[in-house]
Amino acid sequence: MTFKVDSPGKAYRYDIGEKDAYYDHASGHFILDEVTFTLKGYLSSNKLLTDVTMTDRNGNTFTVPNFDLMKLIHKYDTRGDLLYAETIEEEFNRFGMGFRREHGEFYTSQQSDQEMQRVMDRIERLSITNNCLDPTKWELWIGTTDYSDWNSRRSSKINFNEMRTLSHSWFYFDKDLLTILTKIKNPEQPHDYPSVDYEEASAKAEQTKVEFSQYRAPVLKTFYPTMLEVGHQSKRILEPVDMEEHYKWEYGLFINKQSFTNYSNILDQPVQLARFTDRGYYNPETPNIYDYGFLRHLDKVELRQLKGQDTDGFYEIRITGQHAPYEVTLGNVDLSWLSHLKMHEFLFGFNTYPKGRRYNHKQNTTSYDPDTHPHKEIRPYLLMTDRHTGNYVNNQKKGVEKLYIAYENSNRKNIVIYLLSYERITPVWMARLKVPAPVFKTTQIRKNIF
Repeated sequence: MTFKVDSPGKAYRYDIGEKDAYYDHASGHFILDEVTFTLKGYLSSNKLLTDVTMTDRNGNTFTVPNFDLMKLIHKYDTRGDLLYAETIEEEFNRFGMGFRREHGEFYTSQQSDQEMQRVMDRIERLSITNNCLDPTKWELWIGTTDYSDWNSRRSSKINFNEMRTLSHSWFYFDKDLLTILTKIKNPEQPHDYPSVDYEEASAKAEQTKVEFSQYRAPVLKTFYPTMLEVGHQSKRILEPVDMEEHYKWEYGLFINKQSFTNYSNILDQPVQLARFTDRGYYNPETPNIYDYGFLRHLDKVELRQLKGQDTDGFYEIRITGQHAPYEVTLGNVDLSWLSHLKMHEFLFGFNTYPKGRRYNHKQNTTSYDPDTHPHKEIRPYLLMTDRHTGNYVNNQKKGVEKLYIAYENSNRKNIVIYLLSYERITPVWMARLKVPAPVFKTTQIRKNIF
């Protein structure tokens, strides 16, 4: 099955990230024109092998062999009306798979001269991502490494890495096929995804109470850690947390950024963020406007140790406050797997996972990947709920999309948490908390085991 690919190139000025010198090249090289999925074998309801071949305007191809297409098809973890909440969080959002050339996860074939072959040789990464805020809108990305300006980059104040975008494109996956694959993977699914209307699903979801006890083990003990800092109380300076926010600020997606300087005054007036439109591009001319004032009432964190069958190493982290209208709960998290070397990202949803994952999972070093965890049947979740009724709250309508969590430094005694806005354009809330001594002890023991 072949799909036409839309490659906007330099005409779309809000495409974030550093670009390779051959991005949107006049020759047509590396500007994708189509993508083909060729069936290789159907092994089970959880595995469908395909060759994915991307072709540019000059016939150069970029192929991921034996790709399990079902890895991009969502497996539902909830029942009843919470299925609508799960659809909102994980099918009107996106997640993708990254592929590495050094591990033989993709290969290229070129119809070009030596100059373009040298560019092809610099391709190191490729990714396929589903559902860019629309259940059939998928994304393709090709990245290169470029060390030609190593000396100047080394002395720069901002030096993320040497990865550059060579190609960035979108296409619409076949809706009927997506429906069939979703039903194969979820034979008991009651509603007609992906035909479900977003607003209808949101309304039904927000009438549903979240029973956290159905998705985690019983609470063994609740800790109330010392809050070392709450960003809006300390008036911490508002800065990008990672590379994504840096570029989105630089490209003007945080439209009224000049009105805010810290985590306090960003809660005082409406925040204007560029809208991610139906075609998959940002449109600052019609921004989304959010009032983050409710975050001012989030000023404490509860840490709940969970009593599992063979481990007490998992926790539920609840961000709340005496006058908070809503709560944010991150559950089934193994604190021993967190690191101080990087922020660990959790999107909202059930069995939540990073927005982008490696196709072949790496052994744990600094990443929190549920699929490689010894207790991978214990699935993390991140939800916003009404503090008074316990009902699900659509976090997207409140303008909150992701949570970052990490240890503050190598002694692992303090945890830092960030909440990020719609489309991960800016952080909007943060806190630092001290790990209670009993929690610190058990997580250190558990870390040494793994």
